[in-house]
Amino acid sequence: MDTTSVSISLSNIHCSDEGDFIGSAEPYLWTVFFKVDGDTVSAASGTLQGTATVVGTAGNHGDLGTTSVDAGDDVGAPSSLGQFSRFVRPIPGPGGSELAGVIGYIATLLEQDTTPDHAIATGHATLNQAVQSELDALIPTLKLTDLTNLDPVLKALKDRIAARVESAIGNAQSTIEKITHPDQDDTIGTDVKVIFALGDQIGTDPLNLSSAPIAIATQFENEGSWTLDGTVTVAPSRHVFLRIVGRGKPGLPVVGSGPLAGVSVRLFELDNPAPAGDDVVVPQTGETDQIIHGREITNTTTYDPLPDQLLGQQITDPGGVAAFQIFPNGRAGVLTRTRTVEDLHTGTTTSTTTHTSIPESRPDYGVTVVGHGGKILAQRQLVALNAPGNVGTASNPLDVLVDRDDLVVVAQQ
Repeated sequence: MDTTSVSISLSNIHCSDEGDFIGSAEPYLWTVFFKVDGDTVSAASGTLQGTATVVGTAGNHGDLGTTSVDAGDDVGAPSSLGQFSRFVRPIPGPGGSELAGVIGYIATLLEQDTTPDHAIATGHATLNQAVQSELDALIPTLKLTDLTNLDPVLKALKDRIAARVESAIGNAQSTIEKITHPDQDDTIGTDVKVIFALGDQIGTDPLNLSSAPIAIATQFENEGSWTLDGTVTVAPSRHVFLRIVGRGKPGLPVVGSGPLAGVSVRLFELDNPAPAGDDVVVPQTGETDQIIHGREITNTTTYDPLPDQLLGQQITDPGGVAAFQIFPNGRAGVLTRTRTVEDLHTGTTTSTTTHTSIPESRPDYGVTVVGHGGKILAQRQLVALNAPGNVGTASNPLDVLVDRDDLVVVAQQ
């Protein structure tokens, strides 16, 4: 079954009215992404059976990088909260048919007031758990005819999840905390979006799919007026074909050399440490300090590379080939700028921190290969530096030389 590469991007939050009579709003965002597709679900019997794939994100108070939003402001959603790309596999249907798989999200925009951080963290964890359990319970109850009108189903799902989260936040607080924190955080709004995908086409209706992007513009009219913007697209993926070859001595056939069948290949995008020759431009880092009009201003810039991204794991075929369809993450690391201003007359200090993703247009691929007996044949071995597109082809895979597998024994002539 062919997969469809789908990318969800929740990119911006626009504030038309911050909803606070005095002062600015302090929004924060929760996102949970999910898919229900042929990886874990089947409808071959005529009813849906299986479980959902759910991916939560980190973030609570302050996760949008600002605590002061007024009418007319736009707030960019960090990629860690708003970006989600996955392969959606068709759901096996009756008689060998294929049904569109599903990918989607639940996004909740909230306004920070006085709810304690620990209670909000508990609510967020409950949200992730509730999405998984509610979807898993919903799947076997759906009829195939329900898929063309999911609005009432999704509203009921949203209401059940909201009730569980609200209860968890309340239960996480002591009586004293509830008394001393009477102005609890408010929910601005929750958006639930389901996208169907099949044959490199997407849509909100499984009977009306196309290759055109889907625009997201969800309006929230609570605690002011807000809009969550974004897009869903059929994303360009890349293919990597590798033939894993065990090194042998020249002219001598050696057990465990040649193309290696049945070995495990893990494909990574190498970011930390980056390989020599990486084309990522890392901005200058360091610290500056100056005194202006009685204020000491310190600017600190640091760079943290992302950890290596695992792109996939495959077992080589009888010809020693491992084939991957992947999404490189497009990011090399995070630049953090902190500006601290101290008033030398009053001693008061204010600090502002911003985080910026540093892009990587051409990924660097590496592999870790493990043989039949658990022997590591390659560890983070570079196979393609600054790869501009696909690597290898199905008929002409890229040869990757690794250590020999099994015992090193010269075959008898």
